[in-house]
Amino acid sequence: MRLSRWIGPSGRVYATDVGAAQLAALREAVQRERLTNVTVLEGAPSTTNLPALCCDAILIRDVYHHLTQPDDIVRSLAASLKSGGRLAVIDFPPR
Repeated sequence: MRLSRWIGPSGRVYATDVGAAQLAALREAVQRERLTNVTVLEGAPSTTNLPALCCDAILIRDVYHHLTQPDDIVRSLAASLKSGGRLAVIDFPPR
């Protein structure tokens, strides 16, 4: 939600998750906050389902340690980044 407000109405935020409950919560928050620049996408274990070359930057937070197919996801993320795009990973080791 913060990124949506930060980039403003001319920008686009893609929010992805694989869990049905998480996707429902994301969609509800987007609707409740009336955010018109957020698109919620259902991901999969091996792909983010983000459009190709859609992103100037990608942030994944507290996600990487959950990935069951990290190599596939990294390839999917790379395919979604524009030339010169940046990937930020914020995470912690699995317990």
